[in-house]
Amino acid sequence: PLVTQTDADGHWRIEGVRSGRFTVSASAEGYLTGAQRDVRLQSGVEAALLHLKLVAGGQLLTGQVSDVGGGSIEGAIVSVVRRDEGNVLDFTRAPAAAVTNEDGRYRLHLPDGTYTGTVHHADYKSAEQAFEIFGGERRVDFSMVPGSVVEGQVRVRGSDAPVVDAIVEWKPAKAADSGFAAFGLGDGRATTDGEGRFHLRGLGSGVVHLHAVADGYATRQATEVALGLADHADEVVLYVDPAYKISGFVVAREDQERGLEGVWVGALSMQPTSLILGKGPSEADGYFEIL
Repeated sequence: PLVTQTDADGHWRIEGVRSGRFTVSASAEGYLTGAQRDVRLQSGVEAALLHLKLVAGGQLLTGQVSDVGGGSIEGAIVSVVRRDEGNVLDFTRAPAAAVTNEDGRYRLHLPDGTYTGTVHHADYKSAEQAFEIFGGERRVDFSMVPGSVVEGQVRVRGSDAPVVDAIVEWKPAKAADSGFAAFGLGDGRATTDGEGRFHLRGLGSGVVHLHAVADGYATRQATEVALGLADHADEVVLYVDPAYKISGFVVAREDQERGLEGVWVGALSMQPTSLILGKGPSEADGYFEIL
């Protein structure tokens, strides 16, 4: 998640955001989270000012984020998403979020309900916990394990040419052993820069599988990287080969000239068995791409 804090006048700014569609939410102690969904950003176009209004109320959620040794973690992002209403696959859900202070403590106000809380920090593996809050205060603490870092480059097999804007995704090896994997979900991804280089942080210990896809290219098989606790693997090279792209339009059955926006499209691969989601939901004219 991209996070910033307001100044004394309530103004905020986030720079370096890629093009796409987003849900923007704001949380403050003593107030319920306010949100604006389907915020669209285009490269080279100045985004319109967003005004988020917060309403006082909610039950107080407190807690502390610490490492495995018991030390407090400052600057961790605690993100809370409600799970007892709506579709669990609704990617536009607005999270409530707070940043831990120097003692690793956070405070949020939430309406009664069932939630999943996730804590993120660049130097640690993300931690998750489910909880309920009804009729009063609730405390939920998180413990984080130091994360590992993997750096490297995506290249075209044969020419060694770097691949720009490739999506690099990692999965635990045990996920592959389960016989089914899903790609395009979660935060375990990075995009290569102008030199084809990528940087993944917050990985857990153990063997991980790395995959890369780009327009017209994909890895034939996963690259395995063995990681220890708080490990650092650099100069990892992922080779990609020419690959097909699935693209098309999502249209209304009753009016096939009308494209449907915001639809997630996926492809099911039978060998190996995996679900591959598109780069994003369908665009305004219904167009989608699966790399």
